[in-house]
Amino acid sequence: SLSEGCKEMLSESMAWQQRIKRTIAEDAFTLVYQPIVDFADGQILHYEALTRLNDDPEASPYKFITMAEQLGKIAEFDLAVMERVFKILRQVGPARAIPIAINISGRSLSTPDYVHAVTSLLDLNSDLKEFVLFEVTESSKIVDLQSANETLKVFRGLGVPVCLDDFGVGTAAFEYLRCMQVDFVKIDGSFVREASHSKFCGAFVKSISALCKELGIQTIAEFVEDVAAARLMRTAGVDQGQGWHFGKPSRELPWETEAAKAAAKPRDRVNWDPTVGRRTSA
Repeated sequence: SLSEGCKEMLSESMAWQQRIKRTIAEDAFTLVYQPIVDFADGQILHYEALTRLNDDPEASPYKFITMAEQLGKIAEFDLAVMERVFKILRQVGPARAIPIAINISGRSLSTPDYVHAVTSLLDLNSDLKEFVLFEVTESSKIVDLQSANETLKVFRGLGVPVCLDDFGVGTAAFEYLRCMQVDFVKIDGSFVREASHSKFCGAFVKSISALCKELGIQTIAEFVEDVAAARLMRTAGVDQGQGWHFGKPSRELPWETEAAKAAAKPRDRVNWDPTVGRRTSA
């Protein structure tokens, strides 16, 4: 039984290895974009680029990402996504570009070749780097926080803001915040969803918001799905929100939307009533 189990695991790992290598080699993924909105005035501050796999476009890429981390291929995939974003920004040009957040696995931060490739990419696109920010995901635990922070300092020194994603869901979240210098903290959606009927989650969101304000860090609440959640997050002191209340992930490029075409500036604005902190019309 043990032998058969090992064979099945090896076979599955090899299948994943081939799928991941093929996806990277063929650029077989699509980007979709979801807006991040300022709770104060409804301005769209940037979009997060989310990946969808061409061979299974309706499924979450979470399993793919975790397997890429386990098989040592995540840095290559992260770099492929970043190259795609810069290619798109180059096609649009600085005059019309809208800031885009790019996800980076915590494991990629400890890969020297990846860090070198990113810095080279930023140098080659120096006129576009103001339109990107990096979101460090916690799907893979960061072991060497000091080394990771040194990498983030390099990115930030080149003018790229850094966001700590999924904050609160991992056991080391506060250690990350203590050891790594970041510009944004994205509060995990599980706390946002439960904040309205969980005393603990509500207090957690308020506490993180207050702590980050003391540290000069902007906060983002994800999974803001309705008016009530938007109002609650704004009341709790959170700076920005992301979720279906503001817009679902869309394959349409942000600057191709009617709102972006009509905007006088690269950044769009939703119809906003600051007294209640919600979108007033579609």
